[in-house]
Amino acid sequence: MQEVEAPVRSYRRVAGYALIVTAALGVLLSIAGVVALLVISTIARTSLDNQLDLVSQALDASAEGLTVADGAVANSQAAIGSLQDTLGSVTTTISDTLPAIDSTASLVGVQLPGTVDATITALNSAQEAADAADRILRTLSTFGLLGRDRYDPAIPLGESVGAIATSIDTVNADLERIAGDLRTTRSNLVTLNGDLLAVNTAVGAIGDSVGETRAVIASYQQIIDDLQRQIADIREAAPLWISGLVFVAVLFLLWLGLAQIALFLQGRALLEAG
Repeated sequence: MQEVEAPVRSYRRVAGYALIVTAALGVLLSIAGVVALLVISTIARTSLDNQLDLVSQALDASAEGLTVADGAVANSQAAIGSLQDTLGSVTTTISDTLPAIDSTASLVGVQLPGTVDATITALNSAQEAADAADRILRTLSTFGLLGRDRYDPAIPLGESVGAIATSIDTVNADLERIAGDLRTTRSNLVTLNGDLLAVNTAVGAIGDSVGETRAVIASYQQIIDDLQRQIADIREAAPLWISGLVFVAVLFLLWLGLAQIALFLQGRALLEAG
């Protein structure tokens, strides 16, 4: 009977020592885990703060860039608006000028030539009358009816009137040339006005695109503002989350360490029984 009890006692002592060592290791691991959790939580807080700082700085830089871009686009929009107003004024002025050019071309090309033709006709009639008067005066002078003075002008009156008619006749050619220049100018102004209207339309489309660009920039600025608020919320809540997780983990490790007491007591009981 004693031979049977000796191996049993020996097994009990080995099992008791094993349980005591296991319990001691469990307690040490629990303590080490608590210390490690506290260190890791501190590192995690610092690392998270650094990462959030980097993200916040990047968002701030992006916000500043968008502000600069919005200012540049706003200046462009103002310049485009001013250009549109200028082009509109120019096209309006050209449109208002065209009737005056038409009136002037009609005056120079139609009315004035008619007046000149009428004047030349009148001068031709006056020349015929003057020629007749010259002949009569020469005849009377030949017979001495005009006294001692002989009628012999250096330039007969008819020739003088004819020279005037001839000089006036050249005016029509000048008037026709001026009328042609006015018609060409009008045609060029019509073409120019059409081109300017097309440019003004294109500039207006560009202005609309610039306005849409400003709207897109504003939406991005709103997104950045939202992200910055979310980062601020995370920065405020993250320590609580980390502390909560650490607290739960520490409780678990403490419970695990306390559970080793039962193993220790059981191992001691086996040693005492052995």
